[in-house]
Amino acid sequence: MSQETEARTEAALLTMQRNRELLWAAYSPSARRPDQFPRSATFRWLSSHLSVGSLASTLVSAAVFRRSWLPLLGRLVARRRTRHGG
Repeated sequence: MSQETEARTEAALLTMQRNRELLWAAYSPSARRPDQFPRSATFRWLSSHLSVGSLASTLVSAAVFRRSWLPLLGRLVARRRTRHGG
């Protein structure tokens, strides 16, 4: 690797480390003040209980069950019922 690439990589790693520390400080219950982000108890609960899997599931569900997909989904279900004699 060139020196420029190594320097840019090191700078990116330091930036990510700083961002991680800032996020930990923002979400730390001991360091939280009433006027500091996140103020909402609901948002704090959501941010501490949601996982990547639950967010992905929500996004997939939202994409599948959009109104534009419902007629297609209905036809698919109707076709399967006629094939299986249901």
